[in-house]
Amino acid sequence: MDPLSSLFAAFLDHASAAITHHMLHGMHANPQTVVVEHQGQRVSFQHQLWRVRGRSVCSDRRADIATFARRTQAAHEIFEQACQERRANPQPALNYRPMLNMYCAAAAEFKPTQASIQWTDSASGPTTGEDCRLAQAALIGENTPETRAQRKKACGY
Repeated sequence: MDPLSSLFAAFLDHASAAITHHMLHGMHANPQTVVVEHQGQRVSFQHQLWRVRGRSVCSDRRADIATFARRTQAAHEIFEQACQERRANPQPALNYRPMLNMYCAAAAEFKPTQASIQWTDSASGPTTGEDCRLAQAALIGENTPETRAQRKKACGY
């Protein structure tokens, strides 16, 4: 290949790579991670192609069901507020419409986890298997004398 053709080919290669990168970035083709503080809750989620990835919402806290539930509730509030604020304040920005659609779709489609864990005092001896499972879930990752006593009481061992 002659030098002029090589130079032209390199230019086209560079220009097409830049255009492709710009288009993919504008489409949000790669997953983008977002972390937001909302009412004392740290909420994380990913979005890709202008859609919130539902399984990614607060995925770092799935093992702690009580915290996970609170954070998914906060995430749902974030999606609703972002949708309402964008609707109330239209912008001429290039990504205004995709962001509006993304948050409004997430507000409509995302279902937060509902969980409530409470201790019960049972004078009738060992509690049910459900109480034991709830105690195990509530105390995941905690291994103190108090938590061992609570597990023992709830599970009857």
